[in-house]
Amino acid sequence: MPDSNGSAAPGLEPVVDVVIAVHTPQRPVRRAVASILEHTDAPVRVTVVVHNTDPEPIREALSEFATDGRLRIEPFVDGIPSPAGPMNRGLELATAEFTSLLGSDDEFAPHAIDRWLAEQRRSGAAAIIARIDYADGPIAPQPPVRPFARGVRHPVRDRLLYRSAPLGLISRARFGDLRLREGFPTGEDLAYSALVWTSGAPVVFAGSFAGYIVNRDGDDRVTATRRPLAADLASVRDLATAPFLAELDGGVRAALAVKLLRVQVLGSLAPRGSSSSALSRDDAEFLSGLLGELRALGPTAESRLSIAERALLEAAQTSDGARFATATADWSRKFTPRGALTRNPLLWFSAQGPLRYGIASMIVGRRGGR
Repeated sequence: MPDSNGSAAPGLEPVVDVVIAVHTPQRPVRRAVASILEHTDAPVRVTVVVHNTDPEPIREALSEFATDGRLRIEPFVDGIPSPAGPMNRGLELATAEFTSLLGSDDEFAPHAIDRWLAEQRRSGAAAIIARIDYADGPIAPQPPVRPFARGVRHPVRDRLLYRSAPLGLISRARFGDLRLREGFPTGEDLAYSALVWTSGAPVVFAGSFAGYIVNRDGDDRVTATRRPLAADLASVRDLATAPFLAELDGGVRAALAVKLLRVQVLGSLAPRGSSSSALSRDDAEFLSGLLGELRALGPTAESRLSIAERALLEAAQTSDGARFATATADWSRKFTPRGALTRNPLLWFSAQGPLRYGIASMIVGRRGGR
């Protein structure tokens, strides 16, 4: 039986430290903890970091595990509504071979950790990327890896950068000093994951089986608030100018720029375009500066966007609200020639182009991958 000092049974140290940050007593943290403690054979430890709230209701919710030495509850107060601080606190406390992050609304599939560890032992990977399943429906299509490749993945050819959340297993020996970026309302994991995927360390996508299950029954996620563009994309600007990027191959930097444009930038612009109003002056100025930094990061990145993606990006930079709205509606129709093709036919089959990206996303979303 586990002892009571936050570790596994005497003489059996945890192989995986799982960190869960919980921000309010209403979060279903019991489900998250139970998915690990009740369904894992490997030695594990779960650290629940109670963030900016009274820990007693959390202790009560987890009272059935009070004598389980694999669980520890760590109060943490920083006054910042972001998961970065408490997750980093949990990472600081970790001593196991691997770390793993879990949202308090979410859960691991039964024996996910055991299967990730088996995959790691076979491959020698420094990171195992978990498949993400939505409890009420599909498999998340990130990363949109090459459908027929196996084993260790390539950051560009397998489009690993589309997985922003570093969910699964991360080696402490290789990445133990790495932390989520604090001070941002969202996107705190962008730089963390980009550094891991592009580090040259072997990375495997465990896409053939369920691992991380996202539940959408929580209504108070701390990253769900609408913000000004400068706040929404502050983490993108931070990553685009990160010093470690200078050490990367130009193709990797360009792939990162494409992903940031396609997912973060256009994903933030589209809700604003649906209002039939042009961007505010502050938003427009921020966007102009950010695009300059992304073009410096990947000078060819915009050429890999679809016709509709580029049209939306261009419309957002004008003062024409009607054009912005029309471009947003066009962008939302993915399965059209404008949504699937680049302006330059020579780039139709580029690994970072919309056609191959879209096909790979559909395949991963339907059946996972290896």
